[in-house]
Amino acid sequence: SSSFGIIGSRLFEMLGHKIIGAFSRPLYGSSMISAFQRRGFSQVGDMIAHAGRPAVLSGKEKLAYGLVGGAGTLGLLALVNRGLTTDANAPQVAGAAPVKLYSSDVRSRLKSTYGHVAGGLAMTGLFAAGMFRSGVHVRLARMNPWMAFGTTLAAMIGSMMVTQSIDYQASPGMKHVAWSGFNAAVALTMCSLGAFGGVTLYRAAIATGAIVGSLSAVAAAAPSDQFLHMGGYLSVGLGVVVAASVGQLIFPASSMLYNISLYGGLGLFSLFTLHDTQKIRARAESSGPFDPVNASIGLYLDTIQIFWRMVMILSNGKRK
Repeated sequence: SSSFGIIGSRLFEMLGHKIIGAFSRPLYGSSMISAFQRRGFSQVGDMIAHAGRPAVLSGKEKLAYGLVGGAGTLGLLALVNRGLTTDANAPQVAGAAPVKLYSSDVRSRLKSTYGHVAGGLAMTGLFAAGMFRSGVHVRLARMNPWMAFGTTLAAMIGSMMVTQSIDYQASPGMKHVAWSGFNAAVALTMCSLGAFGGVTLYRAAIATGAIVGSLSAVAAAAPSDQFLHMGGYLSVGLGVVVAASVGQLIFPASSMLYNISLYGGLGLFSLFTLHDTQKIRARAESSGPFDPVNASIGLYLDTIQIFWRMVMILSNGKRK
């Protein structure tokens, strides 16, 4: 289906950054790529293993992040509270801004879907942290980059196909086992981010939560389905970002391609967040059986893509 093709392209684009970083751009910093060029890819893994010692946030920084995150959360809850908690049959309040109202069944489906998005992200983070601590990222760095690329891509697409093919109502247990395998496959591509250090990852997570949370909340509470009709334009944009990522293999010194892939990708997947949120809403409002696991995959991948780019942006600013 076209939906599977788009998701497959997102997986390919996400993995493209790995192999492009190995050949050209500084995925772990220019010094590591220079080491690869001088000494070979196998020694880069040793440098990654000793790079990016996690820094410790001070008490004031923790308090500041907590206050900002708490204020943002309260603001978002206030923004969508009426749309997500008021029954669809309840009368609209005169003079209030129009928002989308949901029936109890739709609200239950949305909660289940967002629960799977949050659970998938938490599971991926735990898997990735465990892989990093056990040195999986070093073993991947020592592999032939094309072999690592093909193996991880096959693992992600294969596990995703298995997950989507299992009927949620008939075999919920097997569905969640396959879904866990898919999260582990994605974590395999994310574990090397641990080299950037705890503070960078923490800040990237805060920024990603703010971006995805605010955009998804706005799309969920929007009175119309305007974001749902952006699929064609987003597919074209995804093609441009994928082409820019692949183009860096041919023109590794091109700053334009790098910026398109990084900043253009950030904007693109922010728009995908709006689109995929309303796709979840449309599925939840439709009659018939509902699969919250399959419905959550698109928004889950959007979050992963945005988080990856925020790590790159923050690490680039830190080096400057």
